[in-house]
Amino acid sequence: MSTWYYLGQAHFWRVQGRPWNEDLNRFPSNIVKIEFEGPDVHQEILYDLLRSYGRIIDITKPGPVPAGTLRSTTVTYARISSAVLARNCLHGMTISDATLSSSGAAGAPTKTRLNFTYERPIKAHAVRDWLTSHPRIVLPVVAFLLGTLTYTIFDPIRSFCVQAKVMGWFDYKQWRITRFLRRNTLDRLTFSIRAGETPAQQDSTAAENEKTDDTLGGITSPIIDPRIPSKAPTNPGEWKERREAEQAICDYLCESPNTIAILHGPQGSGKSKMLSHILSEREPERKVLTLDVAEIYKATNDSGLVTSLAKQTGYWPVFSFLSSLNNMIDLASMGLIGQKAGFSSSIETQLKEVLEVVGGALKQIVRSDDKPSQRVDNAPRQREENIEAMPVVVIRNFAIKNAGKREDLLTVLADWAAALVENRVAHVIVISDNRENMRRLAKALPSRPLASIALADADPATALSFVRGKLAAAGASPDLTTDEISWINRLGGRASDLDTLTHKVRNGSSIKDAVEDIIARGVGELRKAAFGDDEDDAKNLAWTREQAWGVLQQLAKHDEIPYAEVLLEFPFKGDESALRGMEHAELISITTIDGLPVCIKPGKPVYRFVFSRLVNDPIFHAVQDIAFNNKAIAAEEKTIQQCEDEMLKLKTIGLDTGGSIWSGWSGAAGARAAYLLGKMKASQEKLERYENEVKNLKKILAKSV
Repeated sequence: MSTWYYLGQAHFWRVQGRPWNEDLNRFPSNIVKIEFEGPDVHQEILYDLLRSYGRIIDITKPGPVPAGTLRSTTVTYARISSAVLARNCLHGMTISDATLSSSGAAGAPTKTRLNFTYERPIKAHAVRDWLTSHPRIVLPVVAFLLGTLTYTIFDPIRSFCVQAKVMGWFDYKQWRITRFLRRNTLDRLTFSIRAGETPAQQDSTAAENEKTDDTLGGITSPIIDPRIPSKAPTNPGEWKERREAEQAICDYLCESPNTIAILHGPQGSGKSKMLSHILSEREPERKVLTLDVAEIYKATNDSGLVTSLAKQTGYWPVFSFLSSLNNMIDLASMGLIGQKAGFSSSIETQLKEVLEVVGGALKQIVRSDDKPSQRVDNAPRQREENIEAMPVVVIRNFAIKNAGKREDLLTVLADWAAALVENRVAHVIVISDNRENMRRLAKALPSRPLASIALADADPATALSFVRGKLAAAGASPDLTTDEISWINRLGGRASDLDTLTHKVRNGSSIKDAVEDIIARGVGELRKAAFGDDEDDAKNLAWTREQAWGVLQQLAKHDEIPYAEVLLEFPFKGDESALRGMEHAELISITTIDGLPVCIKPGKPVYRFVFSRLVNDPIFHAVQDIAFNNKAIAAEEKTIQQCEDEMLKLKTIGLDTGGSIWSGWSGAAGARAAYLLGKMKASQEKLERYENEVKNLKKILAKSV
């Protein structure tokens, strides 16, 4: 008869067993397992019985089973429908035949009941069981697959986000429509409002909007662009050092990047302001990527460090939670297989991965802005355009003193900056407070000298002009008396101190009182920074109290002192690390010529008067001199002891070929003995002088009680 969908013919099969209608989770399969309740049934009998339902692929032999378990065979059909027919028609069938029994008597009939069940082609959870039982193979493969997924999917997205940040694609302020609307609405409205103000009011408004942390209040010399010829002579009253620094930066940006430029100077000397001014005036469309190391160091943990770096570079997406998860997986794998799975990575590796993507994005920016030359004679111009298309990477606050235990970040940044300039990807300008931070950069780029650009404090004329401008902006009289000018000159040209002075004067203080307050505050800060609060605090300093006191005494008398003389004499005796530590703490500044230290100056111009105030304090002077003299006495006693020991050795030598020490001091031994006696005499005289000074100083302390 026809089927219900009129395709093909329907077939009828005789049910020979006892069908079991159930609703268990047993699904049809082309493999049927037949259990024997009785003696085994021969394969030929099973084949003749089951072949009529469809083609059979294989029949397995019954294998040995534990006691109490039924023996069985497995029949594999070519189609699932054949297996379904065989189970529905033959389940529960009983076979009675004398040939079934091999152990019974001949001709004795036996019975076997056939039970049919479906057998799955693959065992349940076989893949899962294999994966969990082979972690040494699975975990590295999973790590490789995750890394491949990151490189193929997320890294292109991150590179695009970095390019978007550098190019300003998502910055609505840089869009043409936004700039057009601002130019024709807000700018015109601002101009009309300010047109009715007086110049002093306009300067006051501008002064309020200025940042004074690392700037000189807008007093900068004109930006020098080598491409534009000079039309007028330079004003001789302008700040000479700043003009030279601007010229050096312009020259560096106009050349192909082959080294790192480091702009160093004291804090508050206007480094960041000057660089921002140069970049905005020279090429407003120049692509700039700024990294602030001080902001990155504010992170409380390693994942925060990576997140902060990624935020400044535009690196996105960042899966910071995976760092903790990977550490947990590695910890678990150590317990399971005795070794790490390789999921977690060090903070240095994570930082390198972020910067590697950023470097690739910067390279893509250069390639996208690189336009092919149309004419052969245009090659020099095309080379200049390629240099102009290179982005500028600015690394601010590159200082070891803020690093703490995270100096790896500085090393990674230095290596990355060196790679950028070596591959001609970008110009790199590093801003730092002192020259000592150049060592890490020089180590990362050993084959090429760094472009060192120093920015010193302002000269007295520029400092006075700055103060007058600030006072005029605040509505005060810019006219200064001779006495007031002398007090202002005590602060030197440090912009932060000058800004503090104008702020105090704006609040009603006189110039003399304001300067006195700055000096008094500097005395307290210097006493704590140079000598510590107590003995335990002093042990954590990179120098001793005697070394700090020796430098302070000399700088209180002289504007600068020779570096070599201080380094070789007591209490340093060649300890250059102590001087570098004092420079890091900004207690002193070391002037260099051609990279070699020449002289030592106070860390701030006002420190000259701070040092004098400390030295002229009789109690503090006496305490520090006693400690200094005690160290000097110990050193001289050690020298005398060494001379005495060597004299005893010379005595045991006896006569020399040219004589002995007892016969007119002739010969080599005699000459050595004479030298030692002279050295002992000089040390003894110094020792007596130090002891007399200690006695007098103790009398001063006794009178002050």
